[in-house]
Amino acid sequence: MIVFIPRIFFVKISLVINKLYLYIWLINLKTMSTVKKIGLIIGIILIAVLAFFYFGSYSSGTQAGVVMKISKKGVVFKTWEGRLDMGTVGRSKSSELGTKIFEFSIDGSNEALVKKLEEVQLSGQRINLGFEQKYVIFPWQGETKYFATSVESSGVIEEENETGLPQLDE
Repeated sequence: MIVFIPRIFFVKISLVINKLYLYIWLINLKTMSTVKKIGLIIGIILIAVLAFFYFGSYSSGTQAGVVMKISKKGVVFKTWEGRLDMGTVGRSKSSELGTKIFEFSIDGSNEALVKKLEEVQLSGQRINLGFEQKYVIFPWQGETKYFATSVESSGVIEEENETGLPQLDE
């Protein structure tokens, strides 16, 4: 059974808890002991920090490449994961070409993005993938800190030439 908890649920819960703590604090501020006041302040700070790490993003940007894989995986929490082949990178000391792979996760509630990524994967089109990098990941979000937010198709299809390396159609 897949359990999906929308982000808005956590926002509403944290707002209710914050209002409850604020209400208790304002009414019983004079009668509360110092230990309770410190506990209340620590609780409010803890909720604020957790909300920041859950919803905040460290950076955002785009990566260009060809979608290699889109899969739903996980034992307890099923998450969408993907791989983007960004192309070949220069030669190393061993004279071999290497490919640069960008691994990313997809928010489970964004079915339209999953469907679009599956379509461009099958077509072999080169895409620009918009992403956000999170501070911390939670098990129900995904396996990577990079979350796909948008996909834009460039319309270019990569084909292999006689050397076996990808070559762009012009």
